Amino acid sequence: MPVFAYRALTLSGDSRQGQESADTEEHLRDLLAGRDLILKTAKAARTQGLARGAKIPLKHLAAFNRQFVVLLQAGITIPQSLSILMSRPHQPRLEAALRLLLEEVKRGLSLSQAADKQASAFEAPYRAVIATGERAGALADCLARYQAYIDLRLRIGAQVSKALIYPIVLLLTLAAVLVFLFLAVIPNFVAMYADLGSALPVPTQILVAVADNFHVIAATVVLGVAGLYAADRVWTATADGAAARDAAFMKLPVAGTFRRAEAAAQSTRILSTLILSGTPAAEALAVASTSVTDRAFARCLARANTALHEGRSLSDALAAEALLPAESLKMLAAGEASGSLGPMLADIARYHESELEQGLTRLTGLAEPILILVAGLVVGGIIVAMYLPIFSLTELIK
Repeated sequence: MPVFAYRALTLSGDSRQGQESADTEEHLRDLLAGRDLILKTAKAARTQGLARGAKIPLKHLAAFNRQFVVLLQAGITIPQSLSILMSRPHQPRLEAALRLLLEEVKRGLSLSQAADKQASAFEAPYRAVIATGERAGALADCLARYQAYIDLRLRIGAQVSKALIYPIVLLLTLAAVLVFLFLAVIPNFVAMYADLGSALPVPTQILVAVADNFHVIAATVVLGVAGLYAADRVWTATADGAAARDAAFMKLPVAGTFRRAEAAAQSTRILSTLILSGTPAAEALAVASTSVTDRAFARCLARANTALHEGRSLSDALAAEALLPAESLKMLAAGEASGSLGPMLADIARYHESELEQGLTRLTGLAEPILILVAGLVVGGIIVAMYLPIFSLTELIK
Protein backbone atom coordinates (compact mmCIF):
# COMPACT_ATOMS: atom_id res chain seq x y z
CA MET A 1 0.00 0.00 0.00
CA PRO A 2 1.40 3.48 -0.88
CA VAL A 3 2.68 5.77 1.87
CA PHE A 4 1.70 9.45 1.73
CA ALA A 5 3.42 12.40 3.41
CA TYR A 6 0.61 14.75 4.40
CA ARG A 7 -0.12 18.13 5.97
CA ALA A 8 -3.45 18.57 7.72
CA LEU A 9 -5.35 20.87 10.05
CA THR A 10 -7.11 20.02 13.30
CA LEU A 11 -10.62 21.28 14.00
CA SER A 12 -9.05 24.08 16.04
CA GLY A 13 -6.84 25.13 13.13
CA ASP A 14 -3.53 23.69 14.34
CA SER A 15 -1.18 22.24 11.71
CA ARG A 16 -0.26 18.55 11.69
CA GLN A 17 2.04 16.57 9.43
CA GLY A 18 3.08 12.96 9.14
CA GLN A 19 2.97 9.85 6.97
CA GLU A 20 0.13 7.41 6.47
CA SER A 21 -0.51 4.29 4.38
CA ALA A 22 -3.56 4.58 2.09
CA ASP A 23 -4.78 3.25 -1.25
CA THR A 24 -5.41 6.69 -2.73
CA GLU A 25 -5.39 10.34 -1.68
CA GLU A 26 -9.18 10.18 -1.25
CA HIS A 27 -8.73 7.17 1.04
CA LEU A 28 -6.16 9.16 3.01
CA ARG A 29 -8.65 12.02 3.34
CA ASP A 30 -11.23 9.62 4.83
CA LEU A 31 -8.68 8.17 7.25
CA LEU A 32 -7.65 11.59 8.52
CA ALA A 33 -11.28 12.65 8.81
CA GLY A 34 -11.73 9.75 11.22
CA ARG A 35 -9.13 11.45 13.43
CA ASP A 36 -10.78 14.90 13.11
CA LEU A 37 -8.06 16.08 10.72
CA ILE A 38 -8.64 17.99 7.47
CA LEU A 39 -6.22 17.06 4.70
CA LYS A 40 -4.46 20.00 3.04
CA THR A 41 -1.68 18.45 0.95
CA ALA A 42 -0.46 14.91 0.28
CA LYS A 43 2.23 13.33 -1.85
CA ALA A 44 3.73 9.88 -2.21
CA ALA A 45 6.67 9.50 0.15
CA ARG A 46 9.55 7.23 0.90
CA THR A 47 10.24 6.62 4.57
CA GLN A 48 13.64 7.94 5.59
CA GLY A 49 16.14 5.21 6.36
CA LEU A 50 13.89 2.35 5.29
CA ALA A 51 12.95 0.94 1.93
CA ARG A 52 9.40 1.72 0.97
CA GLY A 53 7.14 -1.04 2.18
CA ALA A 54 9.84 -2.43 4.50
CA LYS A 55 7.39 -3.50 7.17
CA ILE A 56 8.96 -4.81 10.35
CA PRO A 57 8.34 -8.58 10.67
CA LEU A 58 5.66 -9.27 13.25
CA LYS A 59 7.80 -11.61 15.35
CA HIS A 60 10.49 -8.91 15.63
CA LEU A 61 7.90 -6.30 16.62
CA ALA A 62 6.49 -8.72 19.22
CA ALA A 63 9.92 -9.25 20.82
CA PHE A 64 10.67 -5.52 20.92
CA ASN A 65 7.24 -4.50 22.24
CA ARG A 66 7.38 -7.09 25.03
CA GLN A 67 10.72 -5.68 26.21
CA PHE A 68 9.53 -2.10 25.71
CA VAL A 69 6.49 -2.68 27.94
CA VAL A 70 8.67 -4.17 30.69
CA LEU A 71 10.97 -1.12 30.67
CA LEU A 72 8.08 1.36 30.67
CA GLN A 73 6.38 -0.45 33.55
CA ALA A 74 9.69 -0.28 35.45
CA GLY A 75 9.63 3.51 35.14
CA ILE A 76 12.29 3.88 32.43
CA THR A 77 11.66 6.87 30.17
CA ILE A 78 10.81 6.42 26.50
CA PRO A 79 14.18 7.76 25.19
CA GLN A 80 16.11 5.59 27.63
CA SER A 81 14.03 2.53 26.72
CA LEU A 82 14.54 3.08 22.99
CA SER A 83 18.27 3.58 23.56
CA ILE A 84 18.50 0.32 25.53
CA LEU A 85 16.53 -1.67 22.96
CA MET A 86 17.88 -0.04 19.79
CA SER A 87 20.59 -2.63 19.11
CA ARG A 88 18.80 -5.50 17.35
CA PRO A 89 21.24 -8.10 15.96
CA HIS A 90 19.91 -9.77 12.81
CA GLN A 91 16.93 -7.36 12.77
CA PRO A 92 18.13 -4.49 10.52
CA ARG A 93 14.67 -3.10 9.68
CA LEU A 94 13.66 -2.82 13.30
CA GLU A 95 17.02 -1.37 14.34
CA ALA A 96 16.85 1.31 11.63
CA ALA A 97 13.30 2.23 12.62
CA LEU A 98 14.17 2.43 16.34
CA ARG A 99 17.18 4.61 15.60
CA LEU A 100 14.96 7.05 13.70
CA LEU A 101 12.34 6.93 16.46
CA LEU A 102 14.94 7.84 19.06
CA GLU A 103 16.24 10.72 16.95
CA GLU A 104 12.74 12.17 16.51
CA VAL A 105 11.86 11.77 20.20
CA LYS A 106 15.08 13.52 21.19
CA ARG A 107 14.08 16.40 18.89
CA GLY A 108 10.93 16.85 20.94
CA LEU A 109 8.32 14.83 19.07
CA SER A 110 6.02 12.48 20.90
CA LEU A 111 6.45 8.75 20.33
CA SER A 112 3.25 8.60 18.26
CA GLN A 113 4.38 11.49 16.03
CA ALA A 114 7.76 9.82 15.54
CA ALA A 115 6.06 6.51 14.72
CA ASP A 116 3.80 8.24 12.17
CA LYS A 117 6.95 9.29 10.32
CA GLN A 118 7.78 5.58 10.03
CA ALA A 119 4.40 4.54 8.65
CA SER A 120 5.93 1.99 6.28
CA ALA A 121 7.74 0.28 9.17
CA PHE A 122 5.15 0.23 11.97
CA GLU A 123 1.67 -1.08 11.23
CA ALA A 124 -1.26 1.30 11.59
CA PRO A 125 -2.90 -0.39 14.65
CA TYR A 126 0.39 -0.20 16.57
CA ARG A 127 0.75 3.51 15.84
CA ALA A 128 -2.88 4.12 16.83
CA VAL A 129 -2.40 2.29 20.15
CA ILE A 130 0.68 4.40 20.89
CA ALA A 131 -1.26 7.60 20.21
CA THR A 132 -4.16 6.44 22.38
CA GLY A 133 -1.82 5.41 25.21
CA GLU A 134 -0.12 8.81 25.15
CA ARG A 135 -3.44 10.65 25.26
CA ALA A 136 -4.66 8.51 28.17
CA GLY A 137 -1.35 8.59 30.02
CA ALA A 138 -1.30 4.78 30.04
CA LEU A 139 1.14 3.91 27.27
CA ALA A 140 2.51 0.79 28.97
CA ASP A 141 -0.98 -0.62 29.63
CA CYS A 142 -2.11 0.01 26.05
CA LEU A 143 1.03 -1.57 24.60
CA ALA A 144 0.63 -4.56 26.94
CA ARG A 145 -2.90 -5.05 25.57
CA TYR A 146 -1.54 -4.81 22.03
CA GLN A 147 1.09 -7.40 22.91
CA ALA A 148 -1.68 -9.91 23.55
CA TYR A 149 -3.06 -9.13 20.08
CA ILE A 150 0.36 -9.67 18.46
CA ASP A 151 0.89 -12.96 20.30
CA LEU A 152 -2.53 -14.15 19.13
CA ARG A 153 -1.71 -13.30 15.50
CA LEU A 154 1.57 -15.17 15.72
CA ARG A 155 -0.17 -18.21 17.20
CA ILE A 156 -2.82 -18.30 14.47
CA GLY A 157 -0.16 -17.76 11.81
CA ALA A 158 1.81 -20.70 13.19
CA GLN A 159 -1.32 -22.87 13.11
CA VAL A 160 -1.99 -21.92 9.48
CA SER A 161 1.62 -22.70 8.52
CA LYS A 162 1.47 -26.02 10.33
CA ALA A 163 -1.76 -26.90 8.56
CA LEU A 164 -0.19 -26.19 5.16
CA ILE A 165 3.18 -27.90 5.65
CA TYR A 166 1.97 -31.50 5.21
CA PRO A 167 -0.05 -30.92 2.00
CA ILE A 168 2.79 -28.88 0.47
CA VAL A 169 5.40 -31.53 1.32
CA LEU A 170 3.14 -34.26 -0.06
CA LEU A 171 2.56 -32.38 -3.33
CA LEU A 172 6.27 -31.63 -3.74
CA THR A 173 7.08 -35.29 -3.09
CA LEU A 174 4.51 -36.38 -5.68
CA ALA A 175 5.99 -33.93 -8.20
CA ALA A 176 9.51 -35.27 -7.55
CA VAL A 177 8.33 -38.88 -7.96
CA LEU A 178 6.59 -38.04 -11.25
CA VAL A 179 9.69 -36.29 -12.61
CA PHE A 180 11.83 -39.28 -11.65
CA LEU A 181 9.43 -41.73 -13.29
CA PHE A 182 9.13 -39.78 -16.54
CA LEU A 183 12.83 -38.96 -16.87
CA ALA A 184 14.57 -42.08 -15.50
CA VAL A 185 12.18 -45.04 -15.45
CA ILE A 186 9.57 -44.78 -18.21
CA PRO A 187 12.11 -44.14 -21.05
CA ASN A 188 13.66 -47.59 -20.34
CA PHE A 189 10.24 -49.21 -20.67
CA VAL A 190 9.54 -47.26 -23.87
CA ALA A 191 12.76 -48.58 -25.43
CA MET A 192 11.87 -52.11 -24.36
CA TYR A 193 8.36 -51.87 -25.81
CA ALA A 194 9.73 -50.49 -29.08
CA ASP A 195 11.80 -53.65 -29.49
CA LEU A 196 8.72 -55.81 -29.04
CA GLY A 197 7.02 -54.32 -32.07
CA SER A 198 3.54 -55.24 -30.82
CA ALA A 199 0.57 -52.96 -30.27
CA LEU A 200 0.49 -51.38 -26.85
CA PRO A 201 -2.61 -51.00 -24.64
CA VAL A 202 -4.26 -47.55 -24.77
CA PRO A 203 -3.15 -46.51 -21.23
CA THR A 204 0.43 -47.40 -22.11
CA GLN A 205 0.22 -45.49 -25.40
CA ILE A 206 -0.92 -42.40 -23.48
CA LEU A 207 1.90 -42.85 -20.99
CA VAL A 208 4.48 -43.18 -23.80
CA ALA A 209 3.13 -40.05 -25.51
CA VAL A 210 3.43 -38.10 -22.27
CA ALA A 211 6.96 -39.40 -21.71
CA ASP A 212 8.01 -38.46 -25.25
CA ASN A 213 6.72 -34.90 -24.75
CA PHE A 214 7.48 -34.54 -21.06
CA HIS A 215 9.96 -31.68 -21.49
CA VAL A 216 7.43 -29.70 -23.53
CA ILE A 217 4.62 -30.42 -21.06
CA ALA A 218 6.81 -29.50 -18.06
CA ALA A 219 7.96 -26.26 -19.72
CA THR A 220 4.35 -25.38 -20.58
CA VAL A 221 3.25 -25.94 -16.97
CA VAL A 222 6.12 -23.85 -15.58
CA LEU A 223 5.52 -21.03 -18.05
CA GLY A 224 1.79 -21.17 -17.38
CA VAL A 225 2.30 -20.87 -13.62
CA ALA A 226 4.80 -18.04 -14.11
CA GLY A 227 2.37 -16.29 -16.47
CA LEU A 228 -0.47 -16.55 -13.97
CA TYR A 229 1.78 -15.18 -11.24
CA ALA A 230 2.90 -12.27 -13.44
CA ALA A 231 -0.70 -11.53 -14.43
CA ASP A 232 -1.73 -11.51 -10.78
CA ARG A 233 1.12 -9.12 -9.93
CA VAL A 234 0.07 -6.76 -12.70
CA TRP A 235 -3.61 -7.02 -11.76
CA THR A 236 -2.98 -6.30 -8.08
CA ALA A 237 -0.45 -3.52 -8.71
CA THR A 238 -3.31 -1.01 -8.39
CA ALA A 239 -5.68 -0.62 -5.45
CA ASP A 240 -8.71 -1.32 -7.67
CA GLY A 241 -7.12 -4.46 -9.07
CA ALA A 242 -6.17 -5.78 -5.62
CA ALA A 243 -9.69 -5.13 -4.31
CA ALA A 244 -11.27 -6.82 -7.35
CA ARG A 245 -8.99 -9.87 -6.99
CA ASP A 246 -9.78 -10.20 -3.28
CA ALA A 247 -13.49 -9.78 -3.92
CA ALA A 248 -13.40 -12.54 -6.54
CA PHE A 249 -11.38 -14.80 -4.22
CA MET A 250 -13.91 -14.28 -1.43
CA LYS A 251 -16.67 -15.68 -3.67
CA LEU A 252 -14.96 -19.06 -4.05
CA PRO A 253 -16.82 -21.94 -2.35
CA VAL A 254 -14.32 -23.10 0.31
CA ALA A 255 -11.34 -20.74 0.15
CA GLY A 256 -13.66 -17.72 0.09
CA THR A 257 -15.37 -18.81 3.29
CA PHE A 258 -12.02 -19.04 5.08
CA ARG A 259 -10.92 -15.69 3.63
CA ARG A 260 -14.06 -13.97 4.92
CA ALA A 261 -13.71 -15.62 8.34
CA GLU A 262 -10.08 -14.50 8.51
CA ALA A 263 -10.99 -10.90 7.59
CA ALA A 264 -13.84 -10.84 10.12
CA ALA A 265 -11.58 -12.16 12.89
CA GLN A 266 -8.79 -9.74 11.98
CA SER A 267 -11.01 -6.65 11.81
CA THR A 268 -12.95 -7.34 15.02
CA ARG A 269 -9.72 -8.09 16.91
CA ILE A 270 -8.18 -4.81 15.74
CA LEU A 271 -11.33 -2.90 16.69
CA SER A 272 -11.55 -4.50 20.12
CA THR A 273 -7.86 -3.91 20.86
CA LEU A 274 -8.03 -0.24 19.89
CA ILE A 275 -11.37 0.52 21.55
CA LEU A 276 -10.36 -1.23 24.78
CA SER A 277 -7.23 0.95 24.73
CA GLY A 278 -9.40 4.07 24.52
CA THR A 279 -9.38 4.80 20.79
CA PRO A 280 -12.65 6.32 19.51
CA ALA A 281 -14.73 3.93 17.39
CA ALA A 282 -14.43 6.06 14.24
CA GLU A 283 -10.65 6.22 14.48
CA ALA A 284 -10.44 2.50 15.28
CA LEU A 285 -12.54 1.68 12.22
CA ALA A 286 -10.34 3.91 10.06
CA VAL A 287 -7.25 2.08 11.30
CA ALA A 288 -8.87 -1.30 10.72
CA SER A 289 -9.66 -0.33 7.11
CA THR A 290 -5.92 0.15 6.44
CA SER A 291 -4.81 -2.94 8.36
CA VAL A 292 -7.02 -5.77 7.11
CA THR A 293 -5.13 -7.78 4.51
CA ASP A 294 -8.16 -8.38 2.30
CA ARG A 295 -8.49 -5.19 0.23
CA ALA A 296 -12.14 -5.76 -0.72
CA PHE A 297 -13.03 -6.18 2.95
CA ALA A 298 -10.93 -3.10 3.77
CA ARG A 299 -12.90 -0.97 1.30
CA CYS A 300 -16.15 -2.12 2.90
CA LEU A 301 -14.75 -1.05 6.28
CA ALA A 302 -13.86 2.35 4.81
CA ARG A 303 -17.43 2.78 3.57
CA ALA A 304 -18.72 1.70 6.99
CA ASN A 305 -16.48 4.36 8.54
CA THR A 306 -18.09 6.99 6.31
CA ALA A 307 -21.52 5.82 7.46
CA LEU A 308 -20.33 6.01 11.08
CA HIS A 309 -19.36 9.66 10.56
CA GLU A 310 -22.82 10.28 9.12
CA GLY A 311 -24.35 9.30 12.45
CA ARG A 312 -25.09 5.62 12.07
CA SER A 313 -24.14 3.13 14.77
CA LEU A 314 -21.20 0.82 14.29
CA SER A 315 -23.44 -2.26 14.07
CA ASP A 316 -25.68 -0.62 11.45
CA ALA A 317 -22.67 0.57 9.44
CA LEU A 318 -21.14 -2.93 9.37
CA ALA A 319 -24.52 -4.54 8.67
CA ALA A 320 -25.00 -2.33 5.60
CA GLU A 321 -21.80 -3.76 4.13
CA ALA A 322 -22.64 -7.36 5.16
CA LEU A 323 -19.21 -7.69 6.76
CA LEU A 324 -20.19 -9.90 9.70
CA PRO A 325 -22.71 -12.73 10.23
CA ALA A 326 -26.11 -11.84 11.64
CA GLU A 327 -25.38 -13.29 15.09
CA SER A 328 -22.18 -11.22 15.38
CA LEU A 329 -24.04 -8.06 14.40
CA LYS A 330 -26.69 -8.74 17.05
CA MET A 331 -23.96 -9.16 19.69
CA LEU A 332 -22.34 -5.93 18.49
CA ALA A 333 -25.62 -4.02 18.72
CA ALA A 334 -26.13 -5.35 22.24
CA GLY A 335 -22.65 -4.22 23.19
CA GLU A 336 -23.32 -0.71 21.88
CA ALA A 337 -26.61 -0.51 23.74
CA SER A 338 -25.06 -1.65 27.03
CA GLY A 339 -21.96 0.54 26.74
CA SER A 340 -19.61 -2.46 26.55
CA LEU A 341 -18.57 -2.18 22.91
CA GLY A 342 -14.90 -3.08 23.48
CA PRO A 343 -15.49 -6.27 25.51
CA MET A 344 -18.24 -7.36 23.11
CA LEU A 345 -15.95 -6.90 20.10
CA ALA A 346 -13.34 -8.97 21.92
CA ASP A 347 -15.90 -11.76 22.38
CA ILE A 348 -16.89 -11.55 18.70
CA ALA A 349 -13.22 -11.70 17.69
CA ARG A 350 -12.68 -14.79 19.86
CA TYR A 351 -15.70 -16.44 18.25
CA HIS A 352 -14.45 -15.83 14.70
CA GLU A 353 -10.91 -16.87 15.61
CA SER A 354 -12.25 -20.10 17.10
CA GLU A 355 -14.32 -20.74 13.97
CA LEU A 356 -11.27 -20.09 11.79
CA GLU A 357 -9.05 -22.47 13.80
CA GLN A 358 -11.68 -25.21 13.83
CA GLY A 359 -12.25 -24.79 10.11
CA LEU A 360 -8.54 -25.09 9.41
CA THR A 361 -8.36 -28.24 11.51
CA ARG A 362 -11.30 -29.80 9.67
CA LEU A 363 -9.95 -28.81 6.26
CA THR A 364 -6.51 -30.21 7.05
CA GLY A 365 -7.97 -33.45 8.35
CA LEU A 366 -10.00 -33.81 5.15
CA ALA A 367 -7.25 -32.72 2.74
CA GLU A 368 -4.57 -35.12 3.98
CA PRO A 369 -6.35 -38.41 3.13
CA ILE A 370 -7.63 -36.96 -0.16
CA LEU A 371 -4.11 -35.94 -1.21
CA ILE A 372 -2.73 -39.34 -0.20
CA LEU A 373 -5.47 -41.05 -2.23
CA VAL A 374 -4.81 -38.86 -5.28
CA ALA A 375 -1.05 -39.43 -5.04
CA GLY A 376 -1.60 -43.19 -4.76
CA LEU A 377 -3.98 -43.25 -7.74
CA VAL A 378 -1.60 -41.21 -9.93
CA VAL A 379 1.54 -43.21 -9.12
CA GLY A 380 -0.35 -46.51 -9.11
CA GLY A 381 -1.99 -45.69 -12.44
CA ILE A 382 1.40 -44.92 -14.01
CA ILE A 383 2.90 -48.18 -12.73
CA VAL A 384 -0.07 -50.22 -13.98
CA ALA A 385 0.16 -48.54 -17.41
CA MET A 386 3.91 -49.36 -17.49
CA TYR A 387 3.37 -53.05 -16.82
CA LEU A 388 0.19 -53.64 -18.87
CA PRO A 389 2.14 -54.76 -22.00
CA ILE A 390 4.05 -57.28 -19.88
CA PHE A 391 0.77 -58.65 -18.56
CA SER A 392 -0.50 -58.90 -22.14
CA LEU A 393 2.61 -60.79 -23.26
CA THR A 394 2.24 -63.22 -20.34
CA GLU A 395 -1.34 -63.95 -21.40
CA LEU A 396 -0.20 -64.57 -25.00
CA ILE A 397 2.53 -66.97 -23.85
CA LYS A 398 -0.01 -68.94 -21.81
